[in-house]
Amino acid sequence: MHSDSRPLHRVLSGGLAAIGAELLIIAFALAIATQIGASDMPVYDPLGPDRLPAILVILTIGLCCLEIVKKILAHRDRAAATEAPPRPSGNTLAAAGFVVATIAYVAALSQAVLPYFALTGLYFAATSLIIARKLNVVEVVVGLCIGFVLGYGLQALFTRVFVIDLPL
Repeated sequence: MHSDSRPLHRVLSGGLAAIGAELLIIAFALAIATQIGASDMPVYDPLGPDRLPAILVILTIGLCCLEIVKKILAHRDRAAATEAPPRPSGNTLAAAGFVVATIAYVAALSQAVLPYFALTGLYFAATSLIIARKLNVVEVVVGLCIGFVLGYGLQALFTRVFVIDLPL
């Protein structure tokens, strides 16, 4: 195994923005975890109100940790293969846009600005445009279509399958 004597910030500089975004997602999941079980409302859900959020928090944190480890290991392998200085990924602006879109989506959901399916559709469309490699008419139309299909699909999944009331 190659021992890399460079400082950690140099080793991670290529994927630092992505790792930062994943750490932000972990922090958000932990914030959600603190609210699990905080409601004193009557429970009509056969699984209970805490099971699904707890499962999603665990999956989110686990997947983010896995991605962080993969990025660190991949970067160390590349550094061992070549001693060329690491290049920044250039995804910092996209990561920041994704974080801003997520915060705006959560804020709009909490204020019930639009129905769930419409907000979710707009969120998926916006984030797909943020991460698009080339911004052209086809990508915009595909992003909007995928966003609204997912918005309606998730609305149906949560209201009909999981029987969870969503803001209409």
